[in-house]
Parts: sequence; C-alpha cells; structure tokens
Amino acid sequence: MIKLKYSDILKLNKELGNSCTSGSYDITVLSNVIVHQIKEILEYLLRDKGINANVEIGNFDNIVQDSLKYKEANEIIIFWELSNLIDGLQYKIELLNNEQVDEILEKTKYEICLVLKNLEKTSLVLINKFTSLPFSSSNIRKNKLDALAQKLNHYLKENIPSNVKLVELDKVIANVGISKSLDLRYYYSSKALYSVDFFKAYANYIKPFILSPLGKAKKALIFDCDNTLWKGILGE
Repeated sequence: MIKLKYSDILKLNKELGNSCTSGSYDITVLSNVIVHQIKEILEYLLRDKGINANVEIGNFDNIVQDSLKYKEANEIIIFWELSNLIDGLQYKIELLNNEQVDEILEKTKYEICLVLKNLEKTSLVLINKFTSLPFSSSNIRKNKLDALAQKLNHYLKENIPSNVKLVELDKVIANVGISKSLDLRYYYSSKALYSVDFFKAYANYIKPFILSPLGKAKKALIFDCDNTLWKGILGE
C-alpha cells in the first residue's frame, strides 16, 4: 500500500516524470465511471520503478469506441462498473423482470466481445472483474445484481484471450475496506465511485502484471546449502 498523501504523489510524480529518459510506456484507462485519480498514482508507482509511464484516461462511458481508438497503447485497463451499465442499475435492477435483466446481460456480453476483438493485438489488457460489492455488501441474500456480476464474470473467464488478464476487484476492495474504498457522495454527484485509498491499493495490486513482462519483477533463487555452507541440515 502506498502510504504517501495524494498531494505528495502529485509532487513526486512530476519530479520523476521530468527525470525519466527511457521510452514512454503508454497506458490507457477506459471506464464508465470517473477514475482520473488513478493517473498520477499509477504513473508514480511505475516511474519509481524506472518505467516512464504515461497514463491517459479515455472518454467517460465510451469503452467500446475507445477500445478501438487506443488499441495501440502498450496497456489498456478497463473499469466496467455494474452500477453504470444503465444509470442507477444498482437500485433499478430489483424492479426489472428477468427478461429485462437478460437484455442488459446480453447487451453487455456483446459489448465485451467487441472490446476483446478491438484489443486482440494490444500487448496487455487488464479488465476488472464485475463486482456488486459496492452496492450489495449489506444484503443477506444473493440478489439480481450479484447474479448479473456472476454471469458476466463467467462470460469473461470463458472468452478472454491470452493477452487479457482479469483483476479481482473484490480483493482490492476487501483489502482497503468497503467504507474506505468508496466515495458514494462523489459517485452520486459526478460518477466518481472510488477513493484515493482504493486507487493506491489498486495500482499496487496490478503492478506485478505490468512489471513482469517488462523484466522488472523481483525473482529469488533458493539453493539447498545443507552440509555445504554450514554443517548439518538447516531445517533441523
């Protein structure tokens, strides 16, 4: 977890950006909610590891079209939130009949198919698994929003190609805590669902996906030196 304040991240990221000399590593974030704070946080985290990251945020709620526009980026990250598949879905879904929910499911599956097709040659695509946790964590029983998330995640799992990795969004939220991950006040006023603390944890969570293909991941070699560097067996 990044312990720096957001204001400090902004300052340090600017300094790192001015000192980076390596070629640009271009990341585009596509989303149907506002996620602008992830830009500076992710850039800082990667620049601190020697990667000259340049993060661009796509147009709001324009994932399908922007997946074609930004397909040449080194990496694409996709925030596809259930609550904005249609405006206010988290409240409306319990009032919808099964046929109406199925229409939303099929429409979203079709859009996922288009996005995967558009990004088939992009080096790395990170897609967050759909989650109902922000709006159904207090429900005792499984509801329609939970069921929709499950069906969409099953479709993703069955259809993603090798260049696409699924991000376990529930794990990030659970690590930070639901109340600290979400900012519902800003969500209702401006569709900004997640907090700075969430984006810090999220950027740290996806970091290995990015560092590994670039040869920046840490590796360890462990040798059995019993009776070589010391007498006897270490486990004893």
